[in-house]
Amino acid sequence: MEQKISHVGLSPEVNLLRVEIDLSNTGSSRLVIDKSQIYIQKILPLASCEHIDPKNCVSDQIKTALRESDRDADSFAWPLIAQREANPEMSVEPDETDFLIVEFAVPSSVKVVRVYSYLRNDKVSKGGDEIGWRTSSFYDFRTVRTGDAK
Repeated sequence: MEQKISHVGLSPEVNLLRVEIDLSNTGSSRLVIDKSQIYIQKILPLASCEHIDPKNCVSDQIKTALRESDRDADSFAWPLIAQREANPEMSVEPDETDFLIVEFAVPSSVKVVRVYSYLRNDKVSKGGDEIGWRTSSFYDFRTVRTGDAK
């Protein structure tokens, strides 16, 4: 699973963020993907904690992480900007590759995002057991030239 991210400025206020998920089947049986989730979370600028439950305040979590070497959580509670959950009904045969493309409108005031993607393997997921592939990346609108893929 490979995540490719690029953007184009639509206006001074809005960037169009494009997320392409490439799934290559290197195995010997067909992969069936019936569920996808892609989340865009704001990293910078850091969110204000005025109207946020202190447990979910990323600024406070970072301050705590700097003071304490042991943390309970594996990641920070980055604020959600946008999400897509879909049932793409992808079927990838052995030695084949398929892809899923999703676009998001992101305010240009957002400088860095975290892009999290998950594809569920329908063939082995049963009931509440979600089995699939996930990845995440940071994307910095300031250092990537508009339209370049990363």
